[in-house]
Amino acid sequence: MNRDEIENLAALARRLCSTPRRVLLAAARMANDDEADARQYLPAIRDNGLLHDEAADECANLLLGSPNSHAHVPLTSALRALWKVAP
Repeated sequence: MNRDEIENLAALARRLCSTPRRVLLAAARMANDDEADARQYLPAIRDNGLLHDEAADECANLLLGSPNSHAHVPLTSALRALWKVAP
């Protein structure tokens, strides 16, 4: 992720009273769900008890650690959808 994306992710996490990692995990789940509605993911982002999803966790690790163009496009779309519905 570039500096702007990291700053936007941190700002979104603050808006959602959450952490960047939790937001990335929800966005990874949204990217895998063609019927995803960002509003349905808000409670999961805010709650402490996210279900463990190994694939989503690995996606978050890759994005937090180094650039990954393969997951970047769907994840960017999911993050934009979350940004739009965040209070």
